[in-house]
Amino acid sequence: MAANGTEEAEFAAAVAIANARANVAFASSLLTYYLKQRLPNRDEISDLATAAAYVLRNWSTVFPEAPDDLWMREHFARARTYASRSVDHARVEHMLETFGHMARFLGAPQVASVLLERVGRPVTARFKPKKKPKVKWQAMKDEGNALYQRRDFAGAIALYAQALWHAPREPTLYSNRALCELQLKQYELARLDAVDALHVAPSSAKLYRIHSEALVGLHLYHDALVECEKGLALDPIDTVLLARSKHCVHVEEEMEWQTQVATAGVASAQLELGKKYAYGHRGYRRDSAKAMFWLRKVGLSPAEIDATLAFGARMAAYEALHGGDHDLSLDARTHRFCHVLLDAYRPEDRREAHWAVVAEHFRAAHARGLPGADDKWARCLRLGIGTPVDAAAAAVLGRPVAVAAPVPTDENDEDEDDDSSELMDVAETFFRSAWEALEAGDVNAAVIDLEEVVAMEDEPSVFVAYATLVLAWLRRLRPAPPVAWPQLIDAEIALLKREGDEMYAHQLYAKAIEYYSRALEWSTLLTDVLRLEVHAHGPDRAGRAPCADVALLYWKRARAAFLLGAYDDVCTDMETAVDCVDSNIDFYRLWAKAALLDHDYDGALDVCDEGLALDPHDKELLAIQDDAESYL
Repeated sequence: MAANGTEEAEFAAAVAIANARANVAFASSLLTYYLKQRLPNRDEISDLATAAAYVLRNWSTVFPEAPDDLWMREHFARARTYASRSVDHARVEHMLETFGHMARFLGAPQVASVLLERVGRPVTARFKPKKKPKVKWQAMKDEGNALYQRRDFAGAIALYAQALWHAPREPTLYSNRALCELQLKQYELARLDAVDALHVAPSSAKLYRIHSEALVGLHLYHDALVECEKGLALDPIDTVLLARSKHCVHVEEEMEWQTQVATAGVASAQLELGKKYAYGHRGYRRDSAKAMFWLRKVGLSPAEIDATLAFGARMAAYEALHGGDHDLSLDARTHRFCHVLLDAYRPEDRREAHWAVVAEHFRAAHARGLPGADDKWARCLRLGIGTPVDAAAAAVLGRPVAVAAPVPTDENDEDEDDDSSELMDVAETFFRSAWEALEAGDVNAAVIDLEEVVAMEDEPSVFVAYATLVLAWLRRLRPAPPVAWPQLIDAEIALLKREGDEMYAHQLYAKAIEYYSRALEWSTLLTDVLRLEVHAHGPDRAGRAPCADVALLYWKRARAAFLLGAYDDVCTDMETAVDCVDSNIDFYRLWAKAALLDHDYDGALDVCDEGLALDPHDKELLAIQDDAESYL
């Protein structure tokens, strides 16, 4: 008996504390609401402690009618303390008194009256409550069903909720309430009720209908499709689930299409669809007719379409024997099979159509700077895979792979350096000769000179890297009439910049950085490799891109890097941009923000000083300067 008495006393104390906390939370919420009506920055106020602290700091502004009311200021200070600490049962009366004083001071006596009612209400708790007559939840359910028929969905929900207190394991109560919530478009609540019902009765196809409808309402079409499939496993001819599953498949395909269009444009989305039908990717069965339809829409030539279809047939045959992972993305699956084909290359197969896809894949990977792509692309060029080359180029590219020379000893280091320097000079000579040939419009002579540079790849240099890049570029444009070299470079840079801008607009910041970096590589070809002067205030002597364009590219790349949190890279790029063009205030703003977020407060102040020399009243730079000074 003593033990029972102790437990009952502990239970009563716990109930009293819970009631006290509820009263304090209730009062705090009401007072916060009324206080926020008096404050200018109400959206920033989330609780009573924050509101009271703001009022105490700005008392004369918030309450100009009572600037010297020290008694109320004391109560506001107490309220801030009460709201930020755990509830002490012994102080509850004092806390609620303070809240009542504040309510009357704020002109809300009704709040004080409500608090008085809650304080005066006795707290009763029975450890062993008296037995009550057994509630018939079935009657509540029937009444709820009647309200549902009269379309009083809110009333039906209330009755089903009461019934669930007495029959928490009855699935029909959850499902009926979910049906009401679906009518009220409360899809998340309907989903929760359907999940509860399925835990109790997992073999009911009706519950899967309800669950899938709620998921469709939440636009979770893939999850809805999964639930439809579970329900169809129980009832394969359920017409509702069959229709909804088809709808989900259609919407998913449409969403995928819209995503592709949004991220890469219509042409890219059409190309993606054509490849999926050609390769048989995920939900797309191999269908040559549909593949040809979409690939023609993109404008692919008949040879390119044949190559894509041949590649898909090869991949399907290989995966039928060795297995394939269709959970991979289309690019990853293509990349893996291109490696398989190149590793299994045989000279007698070089004329087969699918090699064009392999060569194009590794060319694109090389252009993007992906790991290992340089070696694969070089091998494609040497073997002539999918690359139309003339006899002279084939003689250069078809030579055996160079074997790395042994590491020199200390005594011949100087000789090796001299040899490398000599080869570097030769490579530069041929590269500049190619430049002059292209300026003169002699593409064939330029190709021959560039091939001479590429032949020196066993002595790596920047000229070899750029010669390989330019040579592949020229071959791609070879059927077209010769175009002046500067126009080609300008066109390539403009194209890459547009691609980067499009990726940035679609929030694909890593891809945007990739395109801007490639555009900067071509700019580097002009400024660093060929060492042509680029001026900040206009084009150079040959009419090429001014330094302002290069600086803008660095700023665009830095802007994308900033959104990825790479603040150190942003600072590096902006330093380069400002060295080139020091009169753009946007450059200083981005640089200063990145330095501040990178915790380089001295650097941020220096950048702000330089930017404010252009515009002493720039609000953004002044704000960053204040922040940096406050940290220091």
